[in-house]
Amino acid sequence: SALDNMIEILLNGGVKLFRAIRMVMPPAWQNAYLLDPDIRSFHEYNSMHMEPWDGPAGIVMSDGKWAVCMLDRNGLRPARYQIDKDNIITIASETGVNPKNSENIIKKGRVSPGGILAVNTFTGEILDEKQIDNSLKDKLPYREWLKQQTVYIESSLDKSSGASMLKKFFAFAVRPKELGISIINHSS
Repeated sequence: SALDNMIEILLNGGVKLFRAIRMVMPPAWQNAYLLDPDIRSFHEYNSMHMEPWDGPAGIVMSDGKWAVCMLDRNGLRPARYQIDKDNIITIASETGVNPKNSENIIKKGRVSPGGILAVNTFTGEILDEKQIDNSLKDKLPYREWLKQQTVYIESSLDKSSGASMLKKFFAFAVRPKELGISIINHSS
């Protein structure tokens, strides 16, 4: 579908797998006030390039090296996992799909909304969204780029009024009708 195609286009364009899936399906980062500022910068930077896929979606994919399970930011599709002593990982929407005695289970949990569980199929390394996000935030200087290059229109609008405000509307091809507002000349 469109989600598969978008991830494939990003991968074929040279974007690495974890960045591509975080660009297309980011977590709900906007109101997560305790989020690491560098991770927030990564998501904010990438949000300027595309709208997120909000699902509902529980996605399982592989690029040959990584097997990945992820949920959209709403988390309406459950994804529970268990890892047993035989190094078998079971991910399903319900528990008990692969019944094992509790002494044979090393770890169990769930993929959270906006979360990821990834397994390197060559080495057996398992990564969750925290590890993936921490590696992504350090790859490029997203925070610096935002500080140096981003102009937030809302912050500029507060400083403007009257004729200068109209100039900004027209500069961005925004007409008052499109905003659903009426501009009244109070100067007379």
